[in-house]
Amino acid sequence: MKKIFLILFLAFLILFIAVSTTIADCTASVTGDWNIAATWGGGCDGVTHPDATDNVFINGGIRVTVPNGISAAGKWVFIGQTNNTETCTSTDTSGCSAIINNGTLTSTRMYIGQGASKDGLFLFGPGSTTSTSEQFFYRNGFLRSTSTRISPAIISGNAPITTSGITDPAQDVNISFVSFQNNSSIAFSLGGTTPTGSATSQLSISNCTFQNLSGITIGSITSANSTPISVTNCDIRDLSGGRNIIIRRSAGGTAAYNFSHNTLYQSVPASGLMNFSPTTSGGLTIDGNVMINVYTTIAIPGAYTVSNNLMTNATANQGVLLITDAGVGSMVTRNYLRSTADNFHPFETSGSGGSGTHTITYNVCDGIVDAIWTDKPDLLLPGANSLISDYSYNLVVGASEHIAGVRNPAFGTINIKHNTIMGTSPSANGSAGHLYTPEGVANTGTINIANNLHLDGGVLVGESIGGASSGDDQVVAYSDYNNFYNIQLANVYGAARLSITTGNTGKIVPGSHDTNINPRFLDSTRTIASWDARFGSGVGTATAGITYLLSINGYRGTPNFDQGGAISVYNPAHLCNWVSYGASPTNGLLRNAGDDGKTIGAVEWQNPRRKRM
Repeated sequence: MKKIFLILFLAFLILFIAVSTTIADCTASVTGDWNIAATWGGGCDGVTHPDATDNVFINGGIRVTVPNGISAAGKWVFIGQTNNTETCTSTDTSGCSAIINNGTLTSTRMYIGQGASKDGLFLFGPGSTTSTSEQFFYRNGFLRSTSTRISPAIISGNAPITTSGITDPAQDVNISFVSFQNNSSIAFSLGGTTPTGSATSQLSISNCTFQNLSGITIGSITSANSTPISVTNCDIRDLSGGRNIIIRRSAGGTAAYNFSHNTLYQSVPASGLMNFSPTTSGGLTIDGNVMINVYTTIAIPGAYTVSNNLMTNATANQGVLLITDAGVGSMVTRNYLRSTADNFHPFETSGSGGSGTHTITYNVCDGIVDAIWTDKPDLLLPGANSLISDYSYNLVVGASEHIAGVRNPAFGTINIKHNTIMGTSPSANGSAGHLYTPEGVANTGTINIANNLHLDGGVLVGESIGGASSGDDQVVAYSDYNNFYNIQLANVYGAARLSITTGNTGKIVPGSHDTNINPRFLDSTRTIASWDARFGSGVGTATAGITYLLSINGYRGTPNFDQGGAISVYNPAHLCNWVSYGASPTNGLLRNAGDDGKTIGAVEWQNPRRKRM
């Protein structure tokens, strides 16, 4: 009898457990709080509200709030189960089905929006935590936040955030003060050809942190989407994988892209790649960022502006900024680029290089100082189709080989004017400090070299890699009014050399107005290290200076939400300007001595008695 009773008891227990763990479908049919039974039609699965075993459905126009201090859970959560009957656009989301998370919400999967007219809204509230373990699908609808610098929102878990199955044009992302932690990857994308409320519809991400992710993709997935894309004041660090950050558009489009005042930090050099590939004519702005151990590539048909950034990369045979297929009116200006690696190219263009005018001006390149001849801090490698490339008013500190290289057969016109190059002492083979180096097959473009100031280094004004028999000797169309001080003009390697004047191949012939004058710089010792000693941390090293600049752009630990404060005036632009000012000549013989009536070199003459910057 006892055995029969025990068997019946166990059978009842198993049945009870099976029933209690059955996945239920819980539907919100009225607006209310998650933890209130009335929101779910009086209850859900015999309890007040859904739990981690229940699928959750939010009907059209219904808004469910997870209150502050409340922990909510669901298995698969669907926002936008039925059609919205009220207004649901980017300019008015009051009629959208929505989850407003002001507490803690945990789910296995999250689906925001279910199709045309079933748009959903997910709102990250102040101090909230959202955790998803399998998939966070952003479909039709909107991601928004009301979180603040004082009370940021956190999204965690191992689920990738992806765009999937967009069928309706009403969607955008407009979030700030959200910390994305330990997700596998993120893809914020917009679909549709005419976003609802397009006057304000956008993909805007500001004051957010991203850490330990496998990659970030930000862009649109359709050709004609004109929604602007903006990423500002964000802290992105230690991403894993190859192309870590991709800002793109599939094809076409006219929207503008803005990537400004962000921190990108990789503790392992060259483990980060920033790839801008928006095929848009709306242009691209990259301004005021601190990008450490990151290789940045740009490939757009429209104009780009890269300005006021600190960019470093410590990986051999790699650069900081690679530009391909850029459009008319592009500019790289007032950036500070630093490397401690061999064969380093701060600026480089490849492929077609675009078909417009490219200006590289007022930059500081803090290159490696080394006696190894393979070091190449090339500053300009124009692409094959570039019509005009102006490389002017740049300061090169510690260059040990090439200053400007040309490796494409048809590059249009290159103007290399008003640059200051502080080289190193000649290397063992006499090759340090090369100035202008056409390489490869015979080039058909035009090179103009004037008003440059060179000092302290063995210099070759041209090199042909293949030697005299390769047919790649080149002629500079115009070279004059350059100042060479403490320079060795010599031919090495036994190869044919480029002359700096027309018709003289294989020998160095100075221009008739070239000079040999000591510029007597205002302060030639200025670098990022001395800048840090005066304006930054006070330690006085390059590492400390970089750390300080990371801190004012938001890198202060894990997590960090201080990006909403005022941006310090001691930023990358100030660093660039201060170091450049130190290269001001005080020797009056260089004042107004250029062929254009200006001071020879990158910086105007200064009176040595004048109060220093």
